[in-house]
Amino acid sequence: MRNGTQAVLVSLEAQDGQFNNDYYLSSTEAGVRNQTADRVKYGNGPTSVQFEAGFLVGFFGAFGPQFAGAAEWHAVGSQTVDGEDQVVFTAEDLVASNETDLNIVSPDENARDVEGRMVVSSDGLIRSIELTWTTERADGTTYKEGIEYSLSNVGEVTVDRPTWLEGAPQLEASVTDSDRLFVLDHTNGPTLDAGTNVTFSSFFGPGTNVTLDQQVGEGDTIYVYKTGSGTDVSYEASVNSRPSLPDDATAFSGTVIASAAQGKYVTEAGVEIASE
Repeated sequence: MRNGTQAVLVSLEAQDGQFNNDYYLSSTEAGVRNQTADRVKYGNGPTSVQFEAGFLVGFFGAFGPQFAGAAEWHAVGSQTVDGEDQVVFTAEDLVASNETDLNIVSPDENARDVEGRMVVSSDGLIRSIELTWTTERADGTTYKEGIEYSLSNVGEVTVDRPTWLEGAPQLEASVTDSDRLFVLDHTNGPTLDAGTNVTFSSFFGPGTNVTLDQQVGEGDTIYVYKTGSGTDVSYEASVNSRPSLPDDATAFSGTVIASAAQGKYVTEAGVEIASE
């Protein structure tokens, strides 16, 4: 669901109970909760958490149009629902070229006994898809599969920031001093323990750890600078004491993400540094 603040909350649960995740995305924050493993990831700014939540939100936003291409649809009638004119389609066959592309079946499987129904509004909005088929394996065994998708008008919706994010330390990242000083502000949430490793990395790249020599709580600031280049880089960190940068301090560049793990929580804060 989305509201005027552009916040989205998506919950996914497998019928067998082996998968139960929540994804939250706003203009500045993101969160992923794995209820099965009891793990929570929080991100502020451009982070891997934001990427993960954004990918899932985008995928399910395109879910209906994507799977509409899985079957051969034929218009069979029309209807009016809540004043909206709609066209009803049915399907008895899948599009052969899309069966494997959309992961409907594996390359060594066949789909048969297809039954589908799709409802599309007069302005082209897919309101619902119901599609079932029988998959036959190479050894002759079969099993039933299906897809269901629906889209409804729910009017004004308020998406509140989920309470499960409150247990994560809230960090915000920025850079200063010609991008040579990385600033990490603890803005809310639990205190980071002394001895916690804070990892600095780019998107999905290798990371470098700095170890906190004291607790970092709400209102505290971590300052980090680096010297060297390539594989020969050294990071220095201090808490609440802004350092005087040495002449050989080098600038941060690209997307820089700081992450820390504590208990069941992983917290990230990132900043995008514009190239000159």
